Amino acid sequence: MYPGSVAENAAIGDIVRDVLLRDVLIYTGNPTAFSITTGNTNNAFSINNSGQITVAGALDFETTQSYTLTVQASQDGVDVTATVVIIITNINENTLTISGSRNFSIAENNAANAPVGTLTITGNPTVNLTGTGSEKFAITPAGVITALNPLDYETKQNYQLTVTATKDDAETKTAEITITITNVYLPLTISGFNSAYSVVENTSFRVTPTPITGASWGGGSGLFSVNPFNGTVTSDDPLAFDDANPANNVHTLTVIAGTNASNGNESGRGTYQITITVIEALTIANATLSINENATNGTAVGAPLVATGNPTAFSITTGNPLSNGSRVFAINDSGQISVSNTLDYETTPSYTLTVEISKDGAPNVTAQITITITHVNEDGIN
Repeated sequence: MYPGSVAENAAIGDIVRDVLLRDVLIYTGNPTAFSITTGNTNNAFSINNSGQITVAGALDFETTQSYTLTVQASQDGVDVTATVVIIITNINENTLTISGSRNFSIAENNAANAPVGTLTITGNPTVNLTGTGSEKFAITPAGVITALNPLDYETKQNYQLTVTATKDDAETKTAEITITITNVYLPLTISGFNSAYSVVENTSFRVTPTPITGASWGGGSGLFSVNPFNGTVTSDDPLAFDDANPANNVHTLTVIAGTNASNGNESGRGTYQITITVIEALTIANATLSINENATNGTAVGAPLVATGNPTAFSITTGNPLSNGSRVFAINDSGQISVSNTLDYETTPSYTLTVEISKDGAPNVTAQITITITHVNEDGIN
């Protein structure tokens, strides 16, 4: 039998005793599990797999003065038990004490009679609060502190109060406590931004939100800064496109705006998240091509045009005359020019086309494409 003792006012988690290896498994090695199998009325105790017994529930000397526990240790299918007797020691509950944390906090705009915190007070005394602002709070003989009405951070941020507990025999205890009022920000709406932007590589980014009177601004991330006075978001440098790691082309930042309380208004705070995607710039090279005058419709004119930046559309904007309801040339979205009408060297020996490429978020880019029509000897005479 292995004894232990604990005071009736022990807190949950307090250690009662360790059931040592030699107590239960002298010959069989290290146990892998401990459990309390009997005697644990109302689950007053618990035991971990290191054999440490702790308080798990409320103890009361007047109700139960001792517990006789059967502790079982197990290893590899072998169970061994030991008896542990835990004596509950009496505490003079009429002794006047004040214990517990002296620092409390509550958010402003609380409900009436909202809880602030609890001191542990014993001895059943008369309890009161004094100090500047004490009339805003109440305390019970058990030490429960409440806020009688809504509190205002903008008016006062903390209260330094004295708790006085007095018994009938005039015995007195005091404790100094601090109650801190925490700020609650009213929602502040940020507008004037888009949630997503596309920026062409090697250019800078700049966007300004709708002004908010009296606001201070912050936030930003990585390559971007936020002007503290007007909230303008700018890139610190021209933005580069990372072809090898596309994930590096997407930047997310949070813009924060805050206002301080003034003229009876509460302080406010708002946030806005922006995603900025850097896209590759478009380029297309000028080119000179040639095609026989007797080429049929659909015949490719040279190889596809060379373009970078993954354009999604190609178009011929100038230099492509209309004849009999059809243009002379066509171009597809891969950049391949083809014949789409009759060619005649004698009439038009060359064409200068303006080809434009485009994609979402990037400026359109053009190139000059010269197509020379080669003569075919149609009568056999050189």
